[in-house]
Amino acid sequence: MHNWRFMALSDADLLRRARKYVFDYFYANTYAPVLEEIMREFHLDREKADSLFKELEASHYILLVPGTQRILMANPFSGVTTPFVDTIDGKRYFANCAWDTVSLHVMLNRDADVAAFCHHCAEPIRFKLSHGKRVSLAPRRTR
Repeated sequence: MHNWRFMALSDADLLRRARKYVFDYFYANTYAPVLEEIMREFHLDREKADSLFKELEASHYILLVPGTQRILMANPFSGVTTPFVDTIDGKRYFANCAWDTVSLHVMLNRDADVAAFCHHCAEPIRFKLSHGKRVSLAPRRTR
C-alpha cells in the first residue's frame, strides 16, 4: 500500500518536513535517523534521499559525517557520543558542546540533568537546569 501524502510535495515542503522529521526522530529516539529511514518515511529512492540529505546539510540543518550518508549532528543534537550529556525525562541526549546542553533544555522546555567534564582538568561537572535557570552545580569550582 502506498502513502501518497508526500508525492505532491514541493522541494521546499519536503525539505521542511524532512528537517522536522530528523529533529522529531532525535527527540524520540536520542539518536539520528539513517538514510534508509528517510527513504521509507518519504517514499524516496536512494538518490533522491541522498540529495535531500545534501540539501539539509547545505541549509545548515544537519551536518553529515564526511564522505557518508550518516548524520553527525542536527544542532543541538549530536549523532555521536560526546562528553556533553543531557538527561531529560529519563533519556540521554548527546550535545555537541556545552552551549548545546543548555540549548536542548531550552528547545525541549524540559528539566535537564547535565553531565560534562572540565575541558582543562577533566573533572566531572554536573548541573541541573529547570525553567531556563541553573538550579544546582557540582563541583562549585574546577582547576
